[in-house]
Amino acid sequence: SNTWLHRLDDENQLIAKAAEDAIAGSVGPVGGADGNVLNVNNYLKWASGDDITKWDTCKDCFQTNKHFSGLGSPMKEVKGGVWEPDFNSRYFQEDFPFGLLANRGLAELLGVKTPYMDEVIMWAQSEMGKKYLVGGKVNPDEKPQLTPQVFGYTLEDLRGFYGPGS
Repeated sequence: SNTWLHRLDDENQLIAKAAEDAIAGSVGPVGGADGNVLNVNNYLKWASGDDITKWDTCKDCFQTNKHFSGLGSPMKEVKGGVWEPDFNSRYFQEDFPFGLLANRGLAELLGVKTPYMDEVIMWAQSEMGKKYLVGGKVNPDEKPQLTPQVFGYTLEDLRGFYGPGS
């Protein structure tokens, strides 16, 4: 929903700001129309521009974006007109462990609370038979995933990779 897109985007913006605060120069300006990490609405404007015909809400941007025309949601019909998410789709099998969970892992290293990400991950993992989050922390033993935790990286490691002189 539009509300959830913005909740997750707000948390991503907090993660980006925390990364820049912790490792100066790693991210640069955050948010708005001129930042290196754009909020979702400004990102869509940058990426799709005139291919979007309605800008009132984030949901409108996705629904009227010509790039997404004909792409369906990751849903499957379970019986006559009853639909449910297809947890075997690429959206869940790839976007969660290599996208949302990766951002969540970075948030954990940076000390950023992500209650909405956590809620979405907990919901999806319960349906996927996964344990990406355990006790409120990223579980590096659950594969696949692309988090700093799965590689054993700490915030100090990230500072070494992205900090001054790296």
